[in-house]
Amino acid sequence: MALILKEEGFKEEDGKLLKISNVSTLPRYDFVGITRALADGDPLFSAFNSGKRLKNLK
Repeated sequence: MALILKEEGFKEEDGKLLKISNVSTLPRYDFVGITRALADGDPLFSAFNSGKRLKNLK
């Protein structure tokens, strides 16, 4: 999703086109990297499984 926003952007209500300038990914269990990114002020976007894929959640 972030890559789509970087390439295509999205329009505000007034028609202004906004795009993301930089996207990076971090490995799921890289807690040091995640913590460092948050400490540097980088916004965090995370995705999670939904729907039928949640049936095994305990």
